Amino acid sequence: MGFESRVVNSGEIINKGVGITLQATPLKIGGFDWDVQMNFSKNKYELKELAEGVDNIYLGGFVSPQIRADQEHGYGVIWGQGLKYNDNGELVINEYGYPMLEEELGPIGNVQPDWTGGIRNTFSFKGLSLSALIDVRKGGDILNFDQYYMVFYGTAKVTENRNQTKVWEGVHEDGTPNETAIMQDGPYFRDFYSNIDEFFVEDGSFVKLREISLAYSLPTKLMKKIPFSSLSVSVTGRNLWIDSDFTYGDPEGSLYGNGNSQGFYHMVTPSTKGLTFGLKATL
Repeated sequence: MGFESRVVNSGEIINKGVGITLQATPLKIGGFDWDVQMNFSKNKYELKELAEGVDNIYLGGFVSPQIRADQEHGYGVIWGQGLKYNDNGELVINEYGYPMLEEELGPIGNVQPDWTGGIRNTFSFKGLSLSALIDVRKGGDILNFDQYYMVFYGTAKVTENRNQTKVWEGVHEDGTPNETAIMQDGPYFRDFYSNIDEFFVEDGSFVKLREISLAYSLPTKLMKKIPFSSLSVSVTGRNLWIDSDFTYGDPEGSLYGNGNSQGFYHMVTPSTKGLTFGLKATL
């Protein structure tokens, strides 16, 4: 008797990087304190080897697109349908004026960010404290499935110029420049544009005000008049501001939640803005 499957160690990944945390008090004068905390991290995932006979590992997704660990292209590769380019990096256009597609699926992005970092500033003066945390992510690609469906059904912004002609910049296979105009109508977006995964890969970079908090602690002399040793009130805001070029504002969401298959954005509930009011009392 044989077997249908087996469990093996499918590969070896090496994670090399640097993480830096700094703390400082740039200003401390007359009861006023300014404290700063900074962090920075940069990681590089190297796929050292895979099991014998294996050239990639499926981490999540579909037949196309999917997330892979690939022997040649590394960990967290977005694998899907891309456009065809010649050896000079020029887009190849067919005789009808449409960009040609690669004959096989291939790498169209990588979910790993170039680096991440954050900075927290805290200002304190006579029981009053103001603290703000800013998070930053540079790089890291995301395939936006929501944008795919918006294009397919003609509601994405890119489809607003429908029924107008377009000449794709590129060359034909014989090297001559493309001059053929095509109509950007419904079939163009539905049957051509929406079938190219590469068009829906976006930069996942962001700068986010993760948290800002204002707190006040009553002075000690007032504590003698109430049955508490300390009393403080606070208001905290979370996710109140973000700067990102991602189509739907906040690129932190993931179709698969936490796990190895990051990089797909679809039907994600975005991070909510929130305000929290607090009262802390110590007997």
